[in-house]
Amino acid sequence: HELTRVTHAGQVLGVVFSADGKQIATASRDSTARVWEVASGHELTRVTHAGQVLGVVFSPDGNQIATASSDNTARIWGPSRELPTT
Repeated sequence: HELTRVTHAGQVLGVVFSADGKQIATASRDSTARVWEVASGHELTRVTHAGQVLGVVFSPDGNQIATASSDNTARIWGPSRELPTT
Protein backbone atom coordinates (compact mmCIF):
# COMPACT_ATOMS: atom_id res chain seq x y z
CA HIS A 1 0.00 0.00 0.00
CA GLU A 2 1.07 3.60 -0.56
CA LEU A 3 2.86 5.14 2.43
CA THR A 4 3.49 8.69 1.21
CA ARG A 5 2.79 10.74 -1.91
CA VAL A 6 4.77 13.82 -2.94
CA THR A 7 4.08 15.98 -5.97
CA HIS A 8 5.81 18.41 -8.31
CA ALA A 9 4.39 20.79 -10.91
CA GLY A 10 6.17 18.77 -13.62
CA GLN A 11 7.09 15.17 -14.35
CA VAL A 12 9.30 13.56 -11.70
CA LEU A 13 12.46 12.25 -13.37
CA GLY A 14 14.22 10.69 -10.39
CA VAL A 15 13.95 9.81 -6.74
CA VAL A 16 16.53 8.60 -4.22
CA PHE A 17 16.45 7.66 -0.53
CA SER A 18 18.86 9.14 2.00
CA ALA A 19 21.21 6.61 3.63
CA ASP A 20 19.12 6.52 6.81
CA GLY A 21 15.86 6.10 4.87
CA LYS A 22 14.21 9.08 6.56
CA GLN A 23 14.25 11.39 3.54
CA ILE A 24 13.87 11.19 -0.21
CA ALA A 25 15.10 13.62 -2.82
CA THR A 26 13.24 14.11 -6.10
CA ALA A 27 14.28 15.63 -9.44
CA SER A 28 11.69 17.16 -11.74
CA ARG A 29 11.00 18.79 -15.10
CA ASP A 30 9.62 21.75 -13.10
CA SER A 31 13.27 22.85 -12.59
CA THR A 32 13.33 21.88 -8.92
CA ALA A 33 14.87 19.23 -6.73
CA ARG A 34 13.16 18.70 -3.42
CA VAL A 35 13.91 16.87 -0.20
CA TRP A 36 10.98 15.29 1.59
CA GLU A 37 10.44 13.60 4.95
CA VAL A 38 9.39 10.03 4.18
CA ALA A 39 7.14 9.53 7.23
CA SER A 40 4.97 12.61 6.65
CA GLY A 41 5.55 13.61 3.02
CA HIS A 42 6.47 17.09 4.28
CA GLU A 43 8.70 19.09 1.93
CA LEU A 44 11.92 20.02 3.73
CA THR A 45 13.95 21.72 1.00
CA ARG A 46 13.55 23.04 -2.53
CA VAL A 47 16.37 24.08 -4.86
CA THR A 48 15.93 25.53 -8.33
CA HIS A 49 17.81 25.33 -11.62
CA ALA A 50 17.26 27.29 -14.85
CA GLY A 51 16.41 24.00 -16.63
CA GLN A 52 14.88 20.65 -15.83
CA VAL A 53 16.51 18.77 -12.97
CA LEU A 54 17.51 15.44 -14.46
CA GLY A 55 18.98 13.76 -11.39
CA VAL A 56 19.64 14.14 -7.69
CA VAL A 57 21.71 12.22 -5.11
CA PHE A 58 22.51 12.53 -1.41
CA SER A 59 26.10 12.73 -0.21
CA PRO A 60 27.17 9.69 1.84
CA ASP A 61 26.66 11.61 5.11
CA GLY A 62 23.27 12.97 3.97
CA ASN A 63 24.24 16.61 4.57
CA GLN A 64 24.43 17.62 0.92
CA ILE A 65 22.59 16.90 -2.30
CA ALA A 66 24.00 17.07 -5.80
CA THR A 67 21.78 17.93 -8.75
CA ALA A 68 22.22 17.63 -12.52
CA SER A 69 20.24 19.85 -14.86
CA SER A 70 19.48 20.45 -18.52
CA ASP A 71 20.82 23.99 -17.94
CA ASN A 72 24.29 22.41 -18.38
CA THR A 73 25.16 22.56 -14.68
CA ALA A 74 25.69 20.17 -11.82
CA ARG A 75 25.42 21.74 -8.40
CA ILE A 76 26.15 20.71 -4.84
CA TRP A 77 23.84 22.10 -2.19
CA GLY A 78 24.96 22.26 1.42
CA PRO A 79 23.13 21.85 4.71
CA SER A 80 22.19 25.53 4.76
CA ARG A 81 19.82 25.08 1.81
CA GLU A 82 16.57 26.84 2.59
CA LEU A 83 12.95 26.31 1.55
CA PRO A 84 12.43 27.74 -0.95
CA THR A 85 15.73 28.56 -2.68
CA THR A 86 15.50 30.38 -5.97
